Amino acid sequence: MRNIKESGKSSKRHQIVALIMALVLVLASCGTAKETTKKKRTSGNKKTTSTGTEITPTPEPTQWDEGFLAKLKSIDGIMLTIGVENLGPYDWGNDEVRDSYFELHYDGTMIRTTYHSESDPEEQSVVIPDKDLVDFYLFCVEYEDGSAFAGHHEDVCDGSMLYFTYYDESGTRHNIFGGYCYQLDVLQDIEDRAWSYFYPDLSISCRAFLSMYPDLLDTITNLCSAEIEKIDTLPDDICMNPGFEEYSYDFFYSYTYTTTEDAEKGPVVLYVSRYGNLLAMKNNRNWDRDDLLIEVNGTKLTATLAYEAHGWELYAMLMNGPLAIEMKADPDFEYGEDMILGETPEVFTIAEPDTYEGFAGDIITFHWTNKIAILTEETDMEHHLIGRINSVTEDELREILGDGDYTIVLSLPEVTQE
Repeated sequence: MRNIKESGKSSKRHQIVALIMALVLVLASCGTAKETTKKKRTSGNKKTTSTGTEITPTPEPTQWDEGFLAKLKSIDGIMLTIGVENLGPYDWGNDEVRDSYFELHYDGTMIRTTYHSESDPEEQSVVIPDKDLVDFYLFCVEYEDGSAFAGHHEDVCDGSMLYFTYYDESGTRHNIFGGYCYQLDVLQDIEDRAWSYFYPDLSISCRAFLSMYPDLLDTITNLCSAEIEKIDTLPDDICMNPGFEEYSYDFFYSYTYTTTEDAEKGPVVLYVSRYGNLLAMKNNRNWDRDDLLIEVNGTKLTATLAYEAHGWELYAMLMNGPLAIEMKADPDFEYGEDMILGETPEVFTIAEPDTYEGFAGDIITFHWTNKIAILTEETDMEHHLIGRINSVTEDELREILGDGDYTIVLSLPEVTQE
């Protein structure tokens, strides 16, 4: 049965609830509005023009008893859906989260589905607290006819459109709102609460990293459904990704992937920052990370790619074949005297992440340029890490590179090109 309304006492109870809610609204309208600035997940430049719509926040929930909650949770079906449609700008060269969809059921189950530009959708499910379930129900009942938001419009150059739909106890659909609503705190708060029950979707960077190891990738059984856990500190037996340090983050997420390999090796565990940076991996198997081949002045070197920004972009370029870069001394370059630089293709200009400390053997590019360099000593400058040359000392590297002009040839190991 999709009905919690009863005659007699139940009708009177709803009348009392409505009166209390109306009284709370009247009292709330007498208060002083408090302006807040909210940081949203979308990163675009939002230019909004308000239509003057003023929305009273959702009232605090009235008293409810266990009987009311039991009837509410006995309804079979969906109570509320929230659609999040991201409208760019997009990075068309990378797999990324595009849209999200939340589905709250009357029994308290909330399901989030995230849709990606390339990979398959991912689904997570949680059971929310009873008090929160009542809050969502009161929001739906209060705004079910959509009249409070009728005519609201915001001019936004990019960002997220939100869609709120309520299904009452009889299954009837009510469209609460659809569109940009950055200036409607009551809707922003409901969306924020829905997001708060779930871990951030950072699995794309993990899957992209694992794709560098095709033999291992074939053994993973839960590639699109990793076990995720929030942790305070990184364990000791890990291999840190170049360019990242543990102290920069106050907590982390571990993504655990089970495999069909020898049980003694255990699962594959990747550690991700709260911002999606792939920081480390479990050091319980042989991770051969000769991701990049470098030939310079007759010497062959290997390097480990930094799996963020330029590291991935360079990898994508090299899938089409080796890249030869002419390196020439440039004493006038603003980042250092006698810096030996090369110019990569013009598209090689992603601007983040920024790094301020470099080490001998680091392969770097500079902020908003396509100029590339190999550092021969520790330095402090604004740059972006591409990768780090393996098993070479500062003195050996200086001897290999010399002081004059030279050509470096970058390529991928044959195994990664199959």
